[in-house]
Amino acid sequence: MGVPKAEPDWQQKFWPYRVTGELMGRVSRPSGTIFLHDLPAVRGAEVTDEVLDGSQSVAFRQAENKLNSALAVLSWCVS
Repeated sequence: MGVPKAEPDWQQKFWPYRVTGELMGRVSRPSGTIFLHDLPAVRGAEVTDEVLDGSQSVAFRQAENKLNSALAVLSWCVS
């Protein structure tokens, strides 16, 4: 994330490993399948908009929980 790579076309090697709506459709189970991401996400490169903003995504709730955890640790360190 933000670190220059020696190989200029390194992103092309990871293109087949994106999380897409098609992939979510293939792996989803009736019991419920969710999409998690620790954010920030690179839309289009690692996950499509339809997945990140879709009904199976809890990435933003996960980010909120991560924020609240960090704030609690910071509060404990300061007090």
